[in-house]
Amino acid sequence: SATGVDKVYDGTTTPGGSSSSSRQSRLYDLLASVTGKDASTIAPQQTLISEVGLDSLGRVELLAAIAREYN
Repeated sequence: SATGVDKVYDGTTTPGGSSSSSRQSRLYDLLASVTGKDASTIAPQQTLISEVGLDSLGRVELLAAIAREYN
């Protein structure tokens, strides 16, 4: 069973003041660029590892992409 950390961001919180829909969309775009999946196929209820296909290297790449995007 997946923990909350393993789930895709659902857009219900808005850290940094951006709209939740734009943050969610941008996160899906980042996930898509790291995993090679189409962003439209990624859903909030999916787990990052088994359903989105994010491996340990992919998680590092995603964190780096998020850091570049929001720093």
